[in-house]
Parts: sequence; C-alpha cells; structure tokens
Amino acid sequence: MGGNNTLLGVLRDGGTLYIDDGRPTPELFGRTIRNLREISITSGGNVPAGLQMLVEAMERDDRLRTTYFKKVRRIGYAGASLPRDTWERLQALAMRTMGRALPITSGYGTTETAPGIATTHWPSEGKGELGLPIPGVEVKLVPIGDRYEVRARGANVMPGYLGRPDLTAAAFDEEGFYKVGDAVKFVDPGDPRKGLRFAGRLNENFKLLTGSWVLTGELRSLILAAAPSIGEAVVAGQDREDVRLLVWAASALSADLARRGLEGPALECALANRIAKELRDFNVRFPHATRRVAAFVLLSEPPSLGAGEITDKGYVNQRQVLINNAAVVDDLYAAAPSNRVIHC
Repeated sequence: MGGNNTLLGVLRDGGTLYIDDGRPTPELFGRTIRNLREISITSGGNVPAGLQMLVEAMERDDRLRTTYFKKVRRIGYAGASLPRDTWERLQALAMRTMGRALPITSGYGTTETAPGIATTHWPSEGKGELGLPIPGVEVKLVPIGDRYEVRARGANVMPGYLGRPDLTAAAFDEEGFYKVGDAVKFVDPGDPRKGLRFAGRLNENFKLLTGSWVLTGELRSLILAAAPSIGEAVVAGQDREDVRLLVWAASALSADLARRGLEGPALECALANRIAKELRDFNVRFPHATRRVAAFVLLSEPPSLGAGEITDKGYVNQRQVLINNAAVVDDLYAAAPSNRVIHC
C-alpha cells in the first residue's frame, strides 16, 4: 500500500506526499487533526473510522473545516465500509464549505494483493461500495448462501508466505486464486456494473445454539446505520441462544450531552437509554433471531490499539474485543446479570 499505491501514485502525479503521524484511535487522532489544520490537501485517504472522527472534529472546528476543504478535490477510503451517516455528514460539511458535493471513492484489497483488488472509479453514493476489479486482476466469487466469498488472481498477488509452505497452500485454491477471507454482495444484483459491497469477514461469522448463522459484518453495518447513538459495536452470541452486543456510544453524542451538563452516571444513563430505544426500534424491523439484539453493555473505555482490539486499518477486531472482555460477555448472558446489562 505505502509503496505501490501511495508513494508511486504521488510520484506519477507529480505531487507532494505528507505522512500523517496520527492514527484513527482516540489516543492518536489528535495528531491527524493538528496536521490537517496546517496543510490543505488536494487528495486524502483514510479508513472509515478515521473519516468518522474527522467529521466529528470538523463539525466542532471551523478552522479545521475551512483548511480541509480549501483545496481538496477527492478523498478515498478503504479497510471497511463507510457508514451512511458518516458519508451524509461529510457531504453536508462539503456543501456548507465548498457549495458542492465532494467526490468520495473507495478501494478494496489486502497486503497480499499489493494492495488493490477493486476500486470505485466513480463517486461513491454512500452504499458501502467496494467497486469493480482493477485492470489485470481477476476476481472469483464463490457463492455462500446469499453472499459470495472473494478470491483474487493477478500479477499483483503475492506468490506465497516466505518460509511457510503450509500457509501458502491454505491461502490459494486449485486455480491459483488467493482466498481473501471476505464476503461480498452486489450493490445492485440486477446490474453488476455497479460493483460489489462488503458483507463481512468470513472468520467473524458464528452460529447460534439453533445452528443459524450470524453474519457479523453485515449485522454490525445494519446496527450502525439504524442506531446513530452507537459509535461502534461488537457482536456476541457464538453457541448462545441469541445475539447481544458490546457497544461504545458515538463520541459526538457523548460530547453533546456533556456540554448540556451531564456527567458520570447521569451521562452513562442518558447514553444507554438512547441506545436502548434505537435497538428496540431495530428489533421491530429485524425480528429474526440472527439479527435481533437481546441485550447490550455500554463500554466506557474505547477499543485499545495496544491490546490488539483495533487493526492497523482502524477496524475493530471483533474476536480480540470478545476475548479481552470475556467477563463482560459472561455477564451479558448471566442468569442474574449486573445492572450494566440492558435488555432490548
């Protein structure tokens, strides 16, 4: 990514490259904000978590907003799906500052594909698009229920893992396609030209006690779209009777309630009540056991980069969060849970 895509792309265009020393985490994103206050970029990119934090910062900081939109012509994102709410708020800021919408594109790939598999060569419509295969890359879609497993083959795909023939053999199928480990759907099943959209990591999905599959990535996206008070969510329920969540409140909502004088237990109660209402409404729309949320716990400490709870792309590592919060998960499913467990 850093070499093939970023550095060589800037050299090809005759541009100037600025390397941001921040990261899309609560501890380090302040550095990104500092840098963007000083430099008016023409093209930028980030993971969805970073764009969400940037939107929240620009809604509070007119200087940052003005500097950011002064010269920018396009921005791109990759690593995860961009929530519709973030896309709409970013475009609202662009209209307010520039008087027009900002072209937002997305890309899809992995380290093993150096780095691209697909991209949108058109402005995103905020539907979580991954785009279409880039020139020279073949994409195989293997049906899995109503979704497809992604596999890729091309000159950009690695030949294997150094010194690990076992991993190499497991990573490729019989036709030489690299098994990415992601699931996708068509944005419009009737028109493949509109491209693909992300439908979750295959290794994050799990079965309930009933044997029904929970599609974690897809469910998480539905929840975040329907419950704007939730900033991030981790889905629990493997080998359990129902789905339950670990959630963090949206930082913009937390800041707004804090400005109104709420703090401590009063703030936590207000946040939990907002989230509970939104999840109950969600359950009315999605009553099936594989989507219905039975209960949640509101976490106060953000996911930790050092503890492996956030990937280098800013994506929350569902499995690691569940491992690190095993006691909280046990409480979620306890016969006599603590007061922090809120049923929906």
